[in-house]
Amino acid sequence: MQLKLAVFKRRLEYSLCQQFSSAADVRDFCNRAITAGVGVICVNPVNVSIAAECIRGTDMELSSNVGFP
Repeated sequence: MQLKLAVFKRRLEYSLCQQFSSAADVRDFCNRAITAGVGVICVNPVNVSIAAECIRGTDMELSSNVGFP
């Protein structure tokens, strides 16, 4: 069975785990993730609300890390 590229990309998680990410960094990250067509983005807990706002209206999922690194 072969996966089509779009299906494969939906299985990927794209992460921004830098502790000093600004709101602009998070918005830029989300825009890149939407363009790439990944299925899940992961951000630090402090950035969840910004990321959720950015991906609203897409079918992308949002996750957050705990204790990274």
